[in-house]
Amino acid sequence: MSEPRVSVVIPTVGRKSLVEAVDSALHQTVPPEEVIVAVDLADVPDTIEFTDTRVRLLATGGGRGGNGARQLGVDAAQGDVIAFLDDDDYWYPHKLETQLSRLLAARVRGQHAVIGAELDVVDQSGHKRAMLPRHPIREGQSIADYLFKRREVAWGEALMNSSMLLVDRALLARVPLDPSLRMHQDWDWLVRVSQEPDVYFATAPGPLLAYRQQARGESISRGPDWRHSMAWADAHRELLSKREYGDLLMGVTISLAVAAGDRRGAFGVIRRALRQGRPGLAAVVAGLGVLASPHWLIDRVSLMLSRLPHRRGYASQT
Repeated sequence: MSEPRVSVVIPTVGRKSLVEAVDSALHQTVPPEEVIVAVDLADVPDTIEFTDTRVRLLATGGGRGGNGARQLGVDAAQGDVIAFLDDDDYWYPHKLETQLSRLLAARVRGQHAVIGAELDVVDQSGHKRAMLPRHPIREGQSIADYLFKRREVAWGEALMNSSMLLVDRALLARVPLDPSLRMHQDWDWLVRVSQEPDVYFATAPGPLLAYRQQARGESISRGPDWRHSMAWADAHRELLSKREYGDLLMGVTISLAVAAGDRRGAFGVIRRALRQGRPGLAAVVAGLGVLASPHWLIDRVSLMLSRLPHRRGYASQT
């Protein structure tokens, strides 16, 4: 079996942190074949320049969004394995090596791999705040069960986002990313690709990367994203159990509604979750706790939610 060739895809609009992200991808213990920087602008600005010949710069033409830029990078990639990295995160040197061992084991079994990772959550100064997820996906566990079913009141038990992912390119050819989504982009692809035969999900032990929390001014509370979250859950109900659907609304969507200052909307989310889903006790307690918490705490929790499962902008629009 030939060694996999890895193409790294980094969507960006030119943040200063891009240089650190690219450098972390180039200096892996098992180096990638190429690093594709997909710049979502009409042209690549002169301020974005790299001397390493493995770095390829692509302009999307502007306005494609995070997933549109990622898919452009995937379409241009030469490798048979794709690793995504957001421009404000960075990998530790052994990230690809650790994940590739699991991908190769899956190939021996005739499976296509989607490999996540454990990560360090760091603040803007680089200080470590947490290591997540608290639980890896179990062997044979469905991705929807892993991501959405709430077993603990505390947040952070499950996580898979783009900067973690190492993926067989064949899966992205069969199930492309959806550039039309405003949020839940990573979740959307993971749920859809899980419907394909012989897909293997795993979490590589770590931590293998650093995941930056956004500054407070980038809080999702400034937009009505809870409506998009509920619309996404409704659109995927046939792929979710009633428990998964209810837990998603109570565990995530309600926090977005409260953070946006729409408590009436939050009560509407609760009604939808109880009437059309079967949320578990942990999700119900978490959702009601959000309603009862002071505003500053809600904003802080929602900010954390915005970065991990569904960041906006080019820091992973899930």
